[in-house]
Amino acid sequence: MNTTIQFWSWFERSLGRLRALAEEGINDGILDECHDQLKSIHPELYFEIGGDPGGPLEMIVSALGDPALFDLVDDVIEAAPVLEGWVWMALKPAQGIGFRTTFEGLELDPKRMWFFPLENKSGDLGLHVSMPDLLPADTDRFKRGSRIVLETVLGERAFAEEVKMVDAVLLPDSPDEDGWIELSSLIHYIDWRKRQAQKN
Repeated sequence: MNTTIQFWSWFERSLGRLRALAEEGINDGILDECHDQLKSIHPELYFEIGGDPGGPLEMIVSALGDPALFDLVDDVIEAAPVLEGWVWMALKPAQGIGFRTTFEGLELDPKRMWFFPLENKSGDLGLHVSMPDLLPADTDRFKRGSRIVLETVLGERAFAEEVKMVDAVLLPDSPDEDGWIELSSLIHYIDWRKRQAQKN
């Protein structure tokens, strides 16, 4: 029996405890057990379990942004059993900009963030990212936190496949006049960029 089949067999045997974790936050060691079972497939795989009250529970299997593992994650989800009340997702989905987060003490609000698109000779997309009132001393942690924000906005797969470089710089006084774009338009920008590439 391969490790993926073993994982899902264990999952089915543990449904009651997993539902208690997702719905009531009861962790009787099941969280660590699930991690251990999943890591038997590959040590860099991760999972999240959740869902809206009254709705189906969702399990996301993540590769922590490593594109080399995306096919493996797809295979794991493809092998998942059909279980009433559960939905399986390969890689973290896009969540848009309707959230805020704090990273290393720095509050990050996607609605206040901007990006400036960059392109190298190979056509890879890079981004300069910023926000109003960003201090020079905060650019390093803003850069690290921005990667988390971008992955959440775009989804794990799209962020890894579409954005090859992220750097944080100070925002100019008139960003729109200097070619900067509000982060809320990033998904549309990437779609536009793909269409332009297809035309060429």
